[in-house]
Amino acid sequence: MTDGEYNTVGGSMSGSNVTKSAKAARDTCKEMKAEGIIVYTVGFKLDAPTAQATLEQCASASEKFYEATDGDALRSAFRAIAQDIATLRLSE
Repeated sequence: MTDGEYNTVGGSMSGSNVTKSAKAARDTCKEMKAEGIIVYTVGFKLDAPTAQATLEQCASASEKFYEATDGDALRSAFRAIAQDIATLRLSE
């Protein structure tokens, strides 16, 4: 879960550093998905279009991306993820 802003402790990054951080996040997600990891993303109070796009791209599928604008929506997103995970089965 994130606001997707890619800021650092002590203050926000700006300009190209934000772009580099968002790209690094997308690259990490791509690598996880290539390894067969299912990636869920939850954005909370997303204000920046880049943040939403990054989280949508990071999710394994469009239905694995959740956007929450308040506490009720956030609880609903995590409930949906928990239900989805409960139906997953491990196989060799």
